[in-house]
Amino acid sequence: MRLEGVEPVFNYFFGHSAFKKLLNTLSISQSVRVSGLAGSSGAFLAATLKEKYPRQVHILESHEVAAHFFNDMENVGWESASFFPSSFGPRLKDKEKDRGMVMLRTKALEEVENNDSWSLVCSPEGFAEAVVSEDILKKSRIEIPKGEIISQDFLVDWLREGGFFEEENVLQPGQFALRGALVDVFSYGSEWPYRIVFDDER
Repeated sequence: MRLEGVEPVFNYFFGHSAFKKLLNTLSISQSVRVSGLAGSSGAFLAATLKEKYPRQVHILESHEVAAHFFNDMENVGWESASFFPSSFGPRLKDKEKDRGMVMLRTKALEEVENNDSWSLVCSPEGFAEAVVSEDILKKSRIEIPKGEIISQDFLVDWLREGGFFEEENVLQPGQFALRGALVDVFSYGSEWPYRIVFDDER
């Protein structure tokens, strides 16, 4: 959602001679160096170039700087901008992946897959980290429409094999909980958990 009052800033970028020169340079060169940007001007510049370059990857020097840049991108109105951090977050020495960071990476890949216009904001570590192929990503999903006939045992086995952890309550991505005919699942691609209600175990 774009902050109120930013339109004059966009109009300034569009009308500035330096921006017109940048567009002209980009049309004849694949490599352009832009200097002198400060504050949120980098995000404004990226959003201004959105119409001509709807798919962008921004690699910032650290997790924290990338997070701030992503926040700026959201504030200038690029709704399909995605934060693509390392799975280990800012604490790269940790051996265990941060489930919240994994969720953000999953959502970012879904944005890239489902939208013609997108922007990935990441640190060098997030950019360099390997991702699964599109085929494997599709195979690791399961969609259950309302009324679908599916075995509760099958779903639970699928979750366990997929690396989900069984807990009493689901509090973060990668967890599921069993309560009789209820299965609560917190997907890596969702901000909130799902509740699946079974009738006669299906």
